[in-house]
Amino acid sequence: MASGLIIVVDDDPSFRKLYSDFLTAHGYTVLTAKSGAEVMKFLLNCTPKVLILDISMPVMDGIETCKKIRRMHGNEIPIVFLTSFTDVDKLRQCMHAGGDDYMIKSDRLDCILERIRFWSAAPNRHEARLRRSEVVQEVDNAIIRIDQAANESNGNDRKVDKMSRLMATAQSLADNANLKGADNKLYVVGYAAGIVSHWADKHLGVKSRYMDYFRAALSGSYLLKRQDINQAIEHFDRISTEPVFLMARDRATIECREAKVIEEDVMIMEGDSAYYTALGRT
Repeated sequence: MASGLIIVVDDDPSFRKLYSDFLTAHGYTVLTAKSGAEVMKFLLNCTPKVLILDISMPVMDGIETCKKIRRMHGNEIPIVFLTSFTDVDKLRQCMHAGGDDYMIKSDRLDCILERIRFWSAAPNRHEARLRRSEVVQEVDNAIIRIDQAANESNGNDRKVDKMSRLMATAQSLADNANLKGADNKLYVVGYAAGIVSHWADKHLGVKSRYMDYFRAALSGSYLLKRQDINQAIEHFDRISTEPVFLMARDRATIECREAKVIEEDVMIMEGDSAYYTALGRT
């Protein structure tokens, strides 16, 4: 006994055949359309249990097709989007255009069958509405997580930039102290550690990734070669007890505290001259 009519809309003939053969084998009657315009003609004469709609199609894409279906036929036809990518921005557009669910083309066929069975049976419209709400929320939450990750990344980039700017003082202080060779490098390393320690006290994200920020502060300052930075990190436990290191670390901590006013204001100015002016070192 037939399980109901399914319409598959995809401009790729191989996917139309794959889903048609698979769903037919599981008892469904299947019509296929290669475009949004073609499926609109089908819907004048029949109402499917589920409409599977590809997102990416020429002329009229899946999102526009979905909007048109909703305007002409309301919400009675479950529309499940089919996509070969996981662009959540695009998926959100699909759901807010009137889609009920989505499937990824790379999903296992048994998973796709389960999704189709749910929407074709629709024993309870309330249950279907809840499912759609869950899918919309799932996509919206994914967007939020991505935005948060991007903001965190941007915030981290700003922290590293500020650390690197503060590092500009390290070399001049080492030179003024007549430090040469290894001691000069050690002073720079200690100064970086002091800057990162200052930020770690204020930001848990920095504290949990101390060595990452330590490396970033050294790399961003361009005061040491990569080999010197790698050695400083490898032997950090040993060098962190050296008097020159401790002197530089303590000086950096003081400088950071004194520069608190400029952390949000002066650091955005162009050029090092503005930075040194703010520190009173013109």
